[in-house]
Order: sequence, then C-alpha cells, then structure tokens
Amino acid sequence: MPYKNPNSPEAKASAKRRKDKYNSKNRDKNAEYSRKYRETNAGYKANKSINDKAFAERNRQTTEVYYLPEEHYIGITHYVPARMSSHRYKGKITEGYEIIASFERHVDAAMLELMFHQRGYNGYKYDNYRITS
Repeated sequence: MPYKNPNSPEAKASAKRRKDKYNSKNRDKNAEYSRKYRETNAGYKANKSINDKAFAERNRQTTEVYYLPEEHYIGITHYVPARMSSHRYKGKITEGYEIIASFERHVDAAMLELMFHQRGYNGYKYDNYRITS
C-alpha cells in the first residue's frame, strides 16, 4: 500500500467529509449531551460568571501603581492579580503589596513610577528618561 501524506489536499478533504458526516449524524445527540452537562454541572455557571468578571476586571482601562514592601519595589500594571502572580513566579515576595495610585492614562502611571525609581525604589529601569523638578 503506497504512503498517503495526511497533509495532502485529498487527505484533508477526505477527513473533512468524515467529520461532516459524523457531525450531521450526531448533532442532536451532542446538543442534548451539552445541555444536560450545563444543567447538571453545578460549577459551570459559577465558573462562567467568575471568568466573565475576571475578564472585565482585566480589561479595565486603568493603570495601577503598586508597591512591594519586602522588595522595596514599585511597579505598574493594568491587572494586579496577574502581575503579583508573575512576581511570585520570579521569586519576589508579594505579601502586603499596596496599590499606591490608579490612573486613566498609562503615561501618568509611568511618570509616578519613574519618580519613585529616581528616589531609590527598585523596579523597571527606563532608559533615557529624566524628570526634572
């Protein structure tokens, strides 16, 4: 039997035909299974609403300036929980973090962060920026 390349157009067309045939035969059965799962799985709706709230929170258009006291670190982020998780993954101590300020414009948050860095706090190093006051 000769080798048939699974990525050939003929093989892909054949696989699509098989998939379409299966889906048309089992459409009602699969829809019923999905409906029963959603009705009986107590966590489905709760997890969905939690995920929707988390998505809305992550997509806020504010930038937070935060402080990690154990690390003497100032940083900025749009979504604090994910940023704290990232810091923990990198080995930083995040317990007791504080939100210092919240800004609508990202540039305002970056300016405040830069002022703290110029006063000796750790954090992201901006190159070629100077604030004179």
